[in-house]
Amino acid sequence: MKDQYVGDVSDYLKYAMLRAWSARGLSVALGWMRTEPDVRSDGGLIRYLGRPERYRELDPELFDGLARLVATDQRSVRNVVELELIAGSFSYEALLQDDHEARDAWFAGLARCAKEAQIMFLDPDNGLEVATVPRGRAGSRRYVYLEELRTVRVPGQAIVVYQHFPRVVRETYLNVQLRRLTEVWPGALTFAVCSPRIALLLSVPSALSDTMFDAARALVDGDTGGVGVRIYVPTMSK
Repeated sequence: MKDQYVGDVSDYLKYAMLRAWSARGLSVALGWMRTEPDVRSDGGLIRYLGRPERYRELDPELFDGLARLVATDQRSVRNVVELELIAGSFSYEALLQDDHEARDAWFAGLARCAKEAQIMFLDPDNGLEVATVPRGRAGSRRYVYLEELRTVRVPGQAIVVYQHFPRVVRETYLNVQLRRLTEVWPGALTFAVCSPRIALLLSVPSALSDTMFDAARALVDGDTGGVGVRIYVPTMSK
């Protein structure tokens, strides 16, 4: 996660979903996986803020808050937290680096912050690990690795992982990614909350499954078509 992304249309979906779970009384640990800004144009997808008639209804308070951050050039996760746009949450904002030692320290810090939360949200730049970038190599800060997820998860806690879509068939890709989570935690419910650009990958214990799934369904029902929110349940769970 780079601060330059804050307020773009993908953030709008992420935060709206986290807010919906928080509104149902669930506590959320925000593991931002922050990395240094760069000179790319990522984070420029903010034109939706100029179309409130199409996008605002999904979450009016959030829409207005993100619009203020963008308009005043205050795009950072710290400002998201300070404005309490995601209530009922714990925020871990330390920068993430590539090397093993730094990653181990980062995840140890997250574990201390997140141990009391019912939901742990992880927000890597790209998503789950890929075979071409081993842990500890240059660029690995853009990913979260399955072995890291194993080390931080608390029994009874749900895990939510941000995933950017590569140029692949969406359903096939989601099925593979959710199967990877099932291999890490057998028995948990897995599903994804998606837009055309991103997915939130979920592994949810049975005690939280109804509440989290119902909140996701309500978010889908509240989308007027601008964001394109949908739920994907993998074929292995059907």
